[in-house]
Amino acid sequence: MKNRDARRWKLVEKTTKHYARVFGLRLRKVRPLGRKAAGICYEDGEIRISLYDRDGLRKSYFVLDSIAHELAHLAFFNHRSEWIKLFASILSRMSDDGAFGKFRRKW
Repeated sequence: MKNRDARRWKLVEKTTKHYARVFGLRLRKVRPLGRKAAGICYEDGEIRISLYDRDGLRKSYFVLDSIAHELAHLAFFNHRSEWIKLFASILSRMSDDGAFGKFRRKW
């Protein structure tokens, strides 16, 4: 992993772990994902997030959205109303915390 990607990845890890703690979600591990998908959540508590898509480096707000999406899957493995509520709560908290601006500046 290049230096710049390593810095970005540390930011992804730190952010994911932080919001897992805030929402009381059981996160076992955060790992990088190739360009196959934006993110994946496994039942064992592992989340994988991609820094890149087929066009190159993903925008910081898309990565934060993927983090919130996969964190919500730690609680609900579907996209039903309870998952939507948790996903929206995580995004709202990120916004209230100023995470989008901080993340973008460090990206």
